This record gives sequence, C-alpha cells and structure tokens, in this order.
Amino acid sequence: MFKNFKKYPKTKKVRITVILCILAILVGVIVYEIVKPAPLPEYEVVKAEKGSIMETFTATGNVESGNPSVYTVLDGVKVIEVKVNVGDKVKTGDALASFDTSGVTPKLNEVKGEYDKALSAYKKAVSESKDAVSKLEQTENEIGALEQQIAVLENEIAAAKEEESKQLEIPETKVDGEYTGEAYTKQQISDFKKQFLENGGTEEQFNRMIAVLNAIETAAKNSKQNSMSAEQLAQKLKDSSSGKSLQLAQLQTQLTSLKTQQSYYELQTGDTVTKALKTVVDLKEKEYEQLKNAVDSLNTGWFATGNGIVTKVNITPGELFTSAKSSSGSNMDFSQILGMISGGEADLTSLLSQLTSTSSSNEAVGIQVDNYDSFSASFNVGKYDLLNLKVGQKAKVTSLDSEYEGVVEYVSATASESSGIDISSIASSLTGATNSSNSAIARVKILKPDEKIIIGFDVDISVNIGEVDDVIVLPVESLRFENGQKFVFVYNEETKTVEKRTVELGSSEDTKYEISSGISEGELIIKNPLSALNDGDKITVKK
Repeated sequence: MFKNFKKYPKTKKVRITVILCILAILVGVIVYEIVKPAPLPEYEVVKAEKGSIMETFTATGNVESGNPSVYTVLDGVKVIEVKVNVGDKVKTGDALASFDTSGVTPKLNEVKGEYDKALSAYKKAVSESKDAVSKLEQTENEIGALEQQIAVLENEIAAAKEEESKQLEIPETKVDGEYTGEAYTKQQISDFKKQFLENGGTEEQFNRMIAVLNAIETAAKNSKQNSMSAEQLAQKLKDSSSGKSLQLAQLQTQLTSLKTQQSYYELQTGDTVTKALKTVVDLKEKEYEQLKNAVDSLNTGWFATGNGIVTKVNITPGELFTSAKSSSGSNMDFSQILGMISGGEADLTSLLSQLTSTSSSNEAVGIQVDNYDSFSASFNVGKYDLLNLKVGQKAKVTSLDSEYEGVVEYVSATASESSGIDISSIASSLTGATNSSNSAIARVKILKPDEKIIIGFDVDISVNIGEVDDVIVLPVESLRFENGQKFVFVYNEETKTVEKRTVELGSSEDTKYEISSGISEGELIIKNPLSALNDGDKITVKK
C-alpha cells in the first residue's frame, strides 16, 4: 500500500495521513487505559484536636403527672352543676363545678364547738396548774405529819399487845370475839361491830377488842370492883391495842386519801395534762380549719388552678354526695374525753391516738386535673450512670418529633429489679460499660409540655451530666467498631498510607467522642472510613 502511496494525488495523501494519525492515537489511548494503574481511593481527613465534650445520659421514660390538682367533696354536699368531663382540656380559671353546702353546716358547727371546748379545757388546766403548786406543798406537809403519827401509833400498838398479854391473859389463840360480859347488850355489841367495820376496822381487830372487853370486866370483878361505867370501858377500849389499831386504820385511810390528792396535784403541776390538752386543741383546730376551708372552697365553686386535662369526674349534677368509705375514729363523747384527760383517768397515748385517727367527715376525690406544668417522665438508671445524675441538671425530652426542655427533679437512692433495656444501656456497651439487671428510678420534669406529651406514653430523654475540657475529640463518623474493639485510621502524609489503630473512648456527645488513648494531638484521621479500607492502604486526600 505504501509503494503505491506516491501515485495518489496530494489531497488524497493528506487525508490518508490524518486517518493514520487518528488510528495511532486511538490505539495509544486504548493501550494506556489497559495498562495504566488504578486510581487511589479518596478520603476526607480531620485533625485530632483538643476540645470539650458535654457528657449526656440518654434513656426512654414514661410520662406521668407528678402533682395533679385534686378537688375533694364532702359528705352531705349537694352537687349543683358539673361543667367538665373526663378528657376535657382546661385552662387556668376555667369553672369545673358548683355546690350547695347547707347540708354540712351542722357538722361544721359541731367541730367548731369541740375546738372551743378543747381550748377552754386547756386554759383551765393551765390556770389550775398554778394553783396546784401551793396545794401540793400543803398536802406533802400533811402527809409527812400523818406518817409520823402512824409510826408512833404502830409502836404503841405493839406495846399495848404485850401489856395485855401479861395483865389480862389474852393469848392470841383464844381470841374468838364472843362477848361474855354484862356491861353491853347483844344489840349494842352488834351495832358496835357494824360501826367498827365501817370505820375501817377488821374482823380480827374486832375479835381482839371483844376479848379485851371481856378481860377488863373479869379483872374488875376479881378486884371486887362491883361496876364500871360505859365511859370507863370505852376509854379502856380506846387505849387497848385493838382501839389503837382502829385509830391506825383511820389514819392509814387518811394517808391514802392525801396521797391520792398528792398524785392529782402533781399531775396538775406537771405538763402531762397541759401537753395532752394542747395536742387535742391543735388537732381540733386543724380539723376545724380543714373542714372550714373545704366548705369555703365548695361555696365558691371549683376552678382550674392550671392548664391541664381532666382525668377523673366522680360527681353527678343534682345528687347529694355520699362517700363510699365509712367514718373512722372514736365514738366517745368529746366532753368525756376532755374530762378523762383533765382527771388523769386515761391512757393518754392511746386516747390521743384515737383522736388523731378520728375523721370528722368523709372526703373523696370529686374531680382530678393532671396539670401540664407538673408532667414528668420517669426512667431507669444503671449503677454506672446513677452517680452522674443530680437533681437540677438540664435535660431534653423528645416526643413525636418535638423537643421540650426539662430538668432532673428526682434521683432514687435505692435500686430495684429492672427488666427493660434503655438507650443508656446500649450506649454503655459501646463505651465498655457493663449492664446490670438492677436499676434505680429517676425523674425529669417536663417544662412547658403540650398535647404531644401524653400520660402513659414513652418519650426520649437526654440529660447533660457534665462537661469535660481539654481532651482529644473526634467526630463519631471517624470511628469503626468491630468485635467490641474501637478503631480509627491514621493518615501518614509522607507515605500516603493509613494505619489501623486501636483507641480507647472516654466521654461522648451526640456528634463526637473523647479519645482517651491511641492517638496524639495533631494526627490526621480518616473521616467516614469505608469497610474496604485496610491497614497500610494508600489513599489520596480530598482537598
């Protein structure tokens, strides 16, 4: 072909030359594409720099109403109108219900009367306590003098018995109480015995007195004394051991009476009674004030005290309210109770306990409104996170793609069995923490909730538990997790290669981790490493 090339016209020669050049270029391109090296993978890198991490705790919680408004109604109140139903949303100031309280007016007056009685008894006890101080001193002096008389009389009785045994020959074994003398008739002896026993004497003392009387009359006859007057016999009897024993019994009766007075005055001068009565006064005052406030509230009518949702309605228009529960407390008359306390006749601890448990009237929930400003979310906390949660920490609550501000309002000090797994449990597994079947309860108050926060439904919770400063941080997309190990790929600018390196993680935030060990500040780290990237691979860096 080339031998005949010279034969072609010049224009045709040019055309052929161009075609041949094009063919040579195409062949060269094809050969280059076949033998050229594959392009290096391209990655973005980030520099390992120091920064701060806002540590967060995340969990799933259940919404509940922490402090609902409860409107209680009293027995005997007539319901006039109910303006809400369960599920209604109310705003502050909205009317809920109205009532007629004339049926509880007698009960209110009764409780007020009991309070007035208690207050009067207390004031009287305080006054009597002052008077009892002087009376107690006088009684104690009388007791001392009487005890001295008794001691002297006991010695005289012993001496008289000994003398009678010697002079009148009255052995103790022969005392039978049968009168054999002539000075008194049987009726007189019978009357005397009755009077003797009524004055505190005993049967034994009377028998001995008759024996003495018989002995005196016998001795008078033997001494040839023909007669002895009744007055003389009475004096003889008075001076005898039996007569003195009767005096002793009378003095002992007086002593017992004085000691009873002493105990009474001691009770009055002490603070036991006044304290008990003061307790009763306080109880009755509180009972009256509570009942009065309840009646005043019912008279005014019920109005919503906050924005919320009605969750209970237990009253019906036109009906007289009667609670299902029965009245509790003591059935004792109140005046009798005060008298027992003042007189020291009662077990004060038991009596006050009865009074404390006494219910003047039955109350029950008429309407309940779960206020939006008291909504909270409770959640479980593992042992590794419990110490980091504190009351007052700021939180974020997410429900139905809406976010709400919150604050930690409660952290339990004790743990209980937990059957669920929350977000914090999953996060803990990434950072090497160990899950526990036990957990404690914590609660976040939801600030400014709306209709998307529904009682009983779950919400996502994030709590800021502290800030860590001056640590090496990397974005979360720079890390790879394999078989429980954490890796990053470190880029070497000189060799254009990457090194697969194990790292340890510290605190974490939504978009970044603290790297506690494994890399140094200033090193370049591959961002978003693909699963195909391996240790030692060459790469190019995106500009």
